[in-house]
This record gives sequence, structure tokens and C-alpha cells, in this order.
Amino acid sequence: MNLINGTAGDDIITGTDNTDIIFGQDGNDQIEGGAGSDIIDGGNGDDALYGNDGNDVILGGAGADSIDAGDGLNVVDGGVGDDTIGGGLDTDVLHGGAGDDTIFANSGDDVVLGGDGRDSLFGDNGNDTLNGGAGDDFIDGGNGNDVITGGAGQDQLAGGAGSDTFVYGGVSQSTPSAADIIQDFSTADHDLIDLSAIDADSGARGNQAFAFIGTDAFGGHAGQLRIELVDASTVLVQADVNGDKTADLQIEVHGVGILAAADFVL
Repeated sequence: MNLINGTAGDDIITGTDNTDIIFGQDGNDQIEGGAGSDIIDGGNGDDALYGNDGNDVILGGAGADSIDAGDGLNVVDGGVGDDTIGGGLDTDVLHGGAGDDTIFANSGDDVVLGGDGRDSLFGDNGNDTLNGGAGDDFIDGGNGNDVITGGAGQDQLAGGAGSDTFVYGGVSQSTPSAADIIQDFSTADHDLIDLSAIDADSGARGNQAFAFIGTDAFGGHAGQLRIELVDASTVLVQADVNGDKTADLQIEVHGVGILAAADFVL
């Protein structure tokens, strides 16, 4: 195992074929991990970090970093700053951290986490799990059967090809005043909207399931889930969790003219 330390300036560091631990320190550094399973910490500055081969751990630190995870099973955390992160051919865990990050998962069944900020997440190939975190995010699952969570903020979500699941953990994640947009919901691909983590009745104990009532108006009963048909390819999904006949959750769904109970996990 080799320990390599950079300086306070702009360093160019190349690792060995063995396991390296590399600290860039301050400055705008360029670091390549080489062939082994490396730990790379860019430190402060706008760094360019390359994992290359091996199962690497790459930390961007503070600054607007460019990170290429390379081949192997990699873990990447962009840290603070507006980072651009690319996964490799295998299964990676990619976390943008704070800032407005852009993350490309590439091949493999990847886990992609946006963190804070207005992030853009691209699943590309593979059955990916993508979570935007806080902020108004854009998420495109690409090919594969993806699980997509917009998180807090008004998010733009696209599943792409495959049977995708759009997950919501609370009504605050998509309100009538800041509703998410699902751009390409496909019943032919067996896409789903998963609301099972939301307690449909805020006044009852436990986690209650929603009751789908189609296009009917809310009837004053907590836990009702309805749809409103906007046009031939747009549907609003609305949920009332307290029985006041007002939507607490709203999702704008494009690509379909109607939705049924089978399109949801209630």
C-alpha cells in the first residue's frame, strides 16, 4: 500500500499498480489512481480525478470537481461544489454531495444520489436506483428497470426504457404548488408510481394504504387517491391524506391519458 501526498499547489499525481491512498490537498489537482483498488481524496480545489482500474473510493472534497470512477466497483462522493461525476462499466455508488451536480451512471446497476442542489442524474444502462435528494432535480433513468425518487423539490423525472418505478416517501415531495413532472410514464412498459411509504390517513395509527377512486371527486375521507384527466397524454395524480377534500400530494404525469389502480403501489 502506497501513501501519496500532494502539495498546496496544482499537482499531477499518478498512482501505481498497487493499492494507493492519494491526498491531493489544496490546489486544482489531476490525480489518476492506476491499476489497484485506491482511495483518492482530491481535497480543496477544482480537481480532475480518475479511478481507472480497481475498486476505488474517490472523494472530491470542496470545489467543482470532474470525477471518472473508471472500471471496478467504485464509491464516489463529490463533496461540496458543482461536480461532474461518471461511473464505469460495473456497479457503482455515486453521490453528488452539496452543489448542483451532474452524474452519469453509465453501465451497471448503480446507486446514484444527488444530495443537495439542483442535480441532473442519468442512469444510462442498467437497473439503477436514483434519488435526487433536496433541490429541483432532473432524473433520467435511461435503459433498464430503474427505481427513481425525486426527493424534496419540484423534480423532472423520466424513466426511459424499461419497467420503472417512481417512488414517493411523503406528500411534501410533490405538492400542488410544486408538483413533480413524470415525463414519460408508460403503461406498456409496466411503469409504477409507488406511494406505499406514505401514510394515506394522517389521523389514523400506522401506515394506511390509499384507496383509488379514479376520476371521482374527493369525498371528505382521508386516504383517497384520484386522477384528473388534463388531455390525451397528461394526467394529474392527487391524494388527500386528511379528508379535507383538498389535494395534499399532486404529481403531473405525461405519456398517458388515463391511469388505473394497477399503475400504483398503494
